[in-house]
This record gives sequence, structure tokens and C-alpha cells, in this order.
Amino acid sequence: MNSLVASNLSHHPGRTLASVIGVAVGVILVVLTVGLVRGKLRDRGQRDANIGVEIIDHPGIRSRSRARRAGSSRRHSRRTKH
Repeated sequence: MNSLVASNLSHHPGRTLASVIGVAVGVILVVLTVGLVRGKLRDRGQRDANIGVEIIDHPGIRSRSRARRAGSSRRHSRRTKH
């Protein structure tokens, strides 16, 4: 069996070289892609962990949603007075 494989490889050197190069390029691309994705995920995790956002409640400041609701009720009351 080994002699059959060896004779086939030596009989078709161009096909053998193309196959070896194709397999090598495929393996390199898979390793490169996995490495890039893992590095990007690790970097994203570190950046997300370093965000130190603190939410401070200011009782004197109304939120936008409250301001919108208050503004819409004022507009509604103006319409009903006319």
C-alpha cells in the first residue's frame, strides 16, 4: 500500500505540489482567522470591562421622556382651550 502511494506521488509531482500547497494555505488561513477572531473578542472584552460609567441621578433635571410627556400635555391643553 505504501509503495502505491509513493509511486503515485512520484509519478505526478505537479499534482502533489499543488495539493501540498493547497492544504498548507487552507490550514494557514484557518489558523489566521481563528487567531484574529479570538484576539478581537479578547480586546473587545477588555475594553468593555474597562468602561467605568456611573449613572448619577440629579433630581432637578428631568429626563427627555418626562419632558416630552409634559410638552405633549401642554400642547394638548392649548388645543382644548381654543
